[in-house]
Amino acid sequence: MNFTALCTFDLTNASEEDYTKVYEALEEIGLSRKVHGTNGEVNLPNTTVLGKFNGQTKAGVRDLVSEKIKNSFKDLNLKSKAFTMVSPSGNTWSQITT
Repeated sequence: MNFTALCTFDLTNASEEDYTKVYEALEEIGLSRKVHGTNGEVNLPNTTVLGKFNGQTKAGVRDLVSEKIKNSFKDLNLKSKAFTMVSPSGNTWSQITT
């Protein structure tokens, strides 16, 4: 079954270079700063990434993605706080700017 995972995070005492490395690492595990929709590509807000994953349950995918995120931050020696949410449908969303 396909699931959409969304993660937002904070890094502690991180540089711009650290953020660049984190985004690259998260991209490698399937989490991107961009979403493709019917009206084209949308850039997500800072420190937010999204990806599609296969699995049997929402909880199983959540745990898998959370572990991959945690390992990415650990591999880069960065302290962080991350929030991950998994949904069976990621097709209903909107982005607004003010």
